[in-house]
Amino acid sequence: MTAPAADSATLSVTTHRFGRLTFDRSQCVLFADGLPGFSSCRAFVLLPTAVDALVWLQSLDHPDLALLLLTPDAIEDGRAAIPETLRRDGILSLVVVTLPGQYRPGATVNLKAPIVVDRAAGTGRQIILPDSPFGVAHPFALEALVTRGLKS
Repeated sequence: MTAPAADSATLSVTTHRFGRLTFDRSQCVLFADGLPGFSSCRAFVLLPTAVDALVWLQSLDHPDLALLLLTPDAIEDGRAAIPETLRRDGILSLVVVTLPGQYRPGATVNLKAPIVVDRAAGTGRQIILPDSPFGVAHPFALEALVTRGLKS
């Protein structure tokens, strides 16, 4: 990340996926403990996509790390997976998407450990729900979601 001037509210970072990004410092989301598996990544920015229910969580510490996140309300079982205590005004609950690949024929979402962002405070945390009946690889129809999202 480029160090901002003392009086600047603008930051910029060059990422592998998105190239050079410039954004307001207030858009940063700080994860005090990082994310599980990425403890050294603490500063992120949320980037919109063409589909309202999807956003990218781009690391500002490691330009090659960007996680695709989904609003859980966009999929069946998603709303039920997020406890009511995490559904407060100003709190954004999101789940990590794993894209299809060589060893995984379809997209999945992690409903067991949502990412929670307090937009006003600029902080975030991934919360592991040990008693959740939902798993870390819950299948969902990514293509249908994208098609629906692009039409609206």
